Amino acid sequence: MKEFFEHMESQKPEMMCGIAGVYEGGLEATGFYGGNGGGGGRNIEKTKSITNETRQMLETVSHRGPDLQTIIQSVDGKFSVGQTRLAIVDVGTQKYEKAMNYIEGNHQCMLTFNGEIYNYKELRKELEQKGYSFETQSDTEVLLKSLAEYGKDVLERLDGQFAFVFRDSNKEEIMFVRDRTGKKPLYYSFDGEVLRFASEPTALALEVGFRPDINAVTSLFLSGATFAAGEEPIGESTYENILQLKPGEVMILNEKENVLLHEIYAKLPLHDIAEHKKEQEYIQDLRMSLEIAIRKRVPLEVETGVALSGGLDSSVVALIAADELTKHNKKLTAACIAYSAQEKNSDYENAEKVAEFAKDKGYNLELLKTELTPENFLDHLEEMVKVLGIQDSIRQLGMYENYRNLKAHGVKVALIGEGADEFNWGYWHKFPGLAQDQEACSTAEGFRSLVLSRKGYVEKLFAKDVREKIDFKKGTDYLVDIYDGFDTTDSTRKMMGIYATVFLGFLNKANDRLSMANAIEARAPFQDNDVVEKCLNTPREAQVKPGIEKHILREAFKNILPEDIYKRPKEPLPAAANIVYHEKILDEFKKRLESIDESFWQYFDKETWNNISKSFEVRIGDLKKEYSNPEEAGEQLMLWRKVDLEIDIIGHEEETKYVAGKDIRTNDVFKLLTTLVWYQQNLQYKK
Repeated sequence: MKEFFEHMESQKPEMMCGIAGVYEGGLEATGFYGGNGGGGGRNIEKTKSITNETRQMLETVSHRGPDLQTIIQSVDGKFSVGQTRLAIVDVGTQKYEKAMNYIEGNHQCMLTFNGEIYNYKELRKELEQKGYSFETQSDTEVLLKSLAEYGKDVLERLDGQFAFVFRDSNKEEIMFVRDRTGKKPLYYSFDGEVLRFASEPTALALEVGFRPDINAVTSLFLSGATFAAGEEPIGESTYENILQLKPGEVMILNEKENVLLHEIYAKLPLHDIAEHKKEQEYIQDLRMSLEIAIRKRVPLEVETGVALSGGLDSSVVALIAADELTKHNKKLTAACIAYSAQEKNSDYENAEKVAEFAKDKGYNLELLKTELTPENFLDHLEEMVKVLGIQDSIRQLGMYENYRNLKAHGVKVALIGEGADEFNWGYWHKFPGLAQDQEACSTAEGFRSLVLSRKGYVEKLFAKDVREKIDFKKGTDYLVDIYDGFDTTDSTRKMMGIYATVFLGFLNKANDRLSMANAIEARAPFQDNDVVEKCLNTPREAQVKPGIEKHILREAFKNILPEDIYKRPKEPLPAAANIVYHEKILDEFKKRLESIDESFWQYFDKETWNNISKSFEVRIGDLKKEYSNPEEAGEQLMLWRKVDLEIDIIGHEEETKYVAGKDIRTNDVFKLLTTLVWYQQNLQYKK
């Protein structure tokens, strides 16, 4: 075991970044140009144009990599790529262009890469035996030459989190790839001639223009009103003509025919389990796999942090990471969210227990409090929406502030627990669509009906002429396709797959955007390929016990956890309970409604949105009268809503009175608030 971890230590990669690029197939090259190739010429003005476009897009995602910016062009002038670099090692190199550009005779391969490959040193050694030499120590250069040698056959061998674009001049094709669970993003736009891509959609909106994709926004609203959080359809965005690669997808642009070919190269291994093992075998397998996944994600060259909630998942990650860093005389910085205006902050209270436990073990772990007050918790709403877009969870405000706190303390890599619940039945007892909705979700069409139970509410949010254009069937087809796409006859496993695809997609996007906005790389050990395999091959009966979930995970790390943490049931990321926070959201919502550009109402129904504002105000007033404790009052606005309940936003016959649907939630209002902010910010791209 010791030898294994020593070997693993040498495999750690070095960077994360933002990427962007342009391919224009109509450009005509008169010969080969540049680098080691010699001779020839190209359309210089056109090449300058796509290079400048790449530079402008790269500036939009510059927060993702403040250490270095590199842009390269193809020798035929048709392709320009760039990336901003958040360096972990090999920081000051001026040779990084050579990690992106490989020329051998008349053969050129180019790569722009966002992510990390954990087994890159194994691949490098293999390539060196084949005669390849290397100019840098980066995993980018190893990936570039692996793709040059093996093409897409190497994809199934990659261990990491990534999104990249690779061009091979001999094959006359461009390959776009995203990792299996979609930890790193990749958006693109293609009009049949010009193909643009970037890590974030706003970079593409610079060139493509801003037009809300109403069907995608509808799907986001619909899934958010029905389940734990809303997300645009897999493979789409909230912008017209801007799409995204799906998790586990490879897309190839055939330059000769100028067509895009799509293929899923890596699916979640969600299938019926033929043979059940003894519980102890599941425990041992997961313990070994997850510990390896955590330790190999701990860098030693920069400050490392962890988003610590005091729950099972983040506590396991924190304690193993702290052990690893302490062995090398390094410190782990943990940050936890707390709300100053309320007495109960269970996450922070449990995080303190973990920190004290770590201290007793001799681990070097420092705990930071990320404190949100009623006065400051909306201070960075604009920044959050700018990088994240429409959101229906106020919890992302806390997530953003947590990353800001870690950044202020010098952290460049943060470990997170996302994936633990999705792959270990963590949502079984509490979340919609699982235990409480087994019968409703036993078939694909039953599942669709469940999602469409909120159709009436969502439909009213849009302008009357827009409602006629909304395709609710299309808005749910993608969910049904995901449901039917898993190779299992167990409907509960299919729903597990829905959460592992859609909801995890929501969490991955939030963590990627909010961490990178603070120049921090978020690493998710629970989404390690081997960990996912182990978890998905564990039957629900082994993981779910009466009143508790993630049983195997708990038992696997029982001996390294405080007893209270080992027994702590699943709780969501903390949100503000004290009703004063909810009043602040109401005030901001009312202010934005008054200031929004009139063009907004060509898409949305002004009367309905104003009714929601008034209904929410009445709801808050009623709760303040009903509950003397402001925290108990606020908690009513955060409760899960049963999917068969209607949301009442209809005005009373008296204009000054509104019925506040007793089930209206703050997240419903927050989603509309962030939509207003998103629209205001994106008007600058309107064309």
